[in-house]
This record gives sequence, C-alpha cells and structure tokens, in this order.
Amino acid sequence: MDKNLKVFAAELIGTAVLMIGGPGSAILAAKGIGGALGVALAFGFSLMILAYAIGGISGCHINPAVSIGMWIARRIKTAELVYYIVAQLVGAFLGGLIIWIIAPWIPSSVMEKIPSTTKPRWLTDEYATNFFTSVCTIATNAPYTIPITASVARSGVNWNDA
Repeated sequence: MDKNLKVFAAELIGTAVLMIGGPGSAILAAKGIGGALGVALAFGFSLMILAYAIGGISGCHINPAVSIGMWIARRIKTAELVYYIVAQLVGAFLGGLIIWIIAPWIPSSVMEKIPSTTKPRWLTDEYATNFFTSVCTIATNAPYTIPITASVARSGVNWNDA
C-alpha cells in the first residue's frame, strides 16, 4: 500500500476515534465519568491509545495544527501535509457524524448552551495550544518523542474551563 494512503487512513481513523473518545465522552457521558476530569482523562487515554496504534504509521498528528507544526519544522513535505489535513478533516467529520447518529439531539441542545462569543475562543485556544506543544516536542530532539506526547500531557490542563 502507498505510504500516503497509509498515512491518510491512519489519520482519518485516528481523528474519528479522537472525536468519539473526546467530544463524544463530553457530550454523551460527562456526568457519568466524573465531569471535566473524566472527560480530560478520556481525551488523554484516547490520544495515548492512538499514539501506540497509529504513531508508527503517521506520527499520530490527528490535528491540523500539529501537522502544520511538523511541516514548518520540515518533518513532512507539502504534499504529505495535504494528505494529513484532508484526512483529519474527513475523520473529524465522520467522528462527529457518528456522535450525531448516536444522539441526534446534540446540535440543538449542546450548541445552544455555548455562548457565541466563546466559540472562536475555544477553537483558537485548541489550535494554538496544539501548535505550540508540537513545536515544543520537536524542540526536544529526542529520537523517541512523537508529536502527540505533549498533547497527551496537556489534555488535562484546561479541564477547569470545561
């Protein structure tokens, strides 16, 4: 199988799994798993599992900000960046679709609770934080470090904001 196709499949599946494990746990089971701490742990464990499962195939970026950080650091080529980002967008859509199929009431009940002024804030926060954690991870130059390691550690940092 072509390397780019393997990367595409790994990132697509990984991003979909992260969507189900992270936002899915927040939307569907936050109260049942201990609130914000449980959701943060769900994110962290999802990332850890994915790092082991697809890290050797694609590096387990599963976030366009991480892929762009790797591209800026010249760890991936421009053509590969396109595969990563398209796969991540499709994977995020599929993961969200799966959550919506499980609980079709989500868009109206959850999105109404988020004030419109905070939507750009949390989106920007997520991308900026992941971008900088990937830059920090690259800066360590440890041969065993994979890009997602810092994100796994960071997954619990903002849990009080949830």
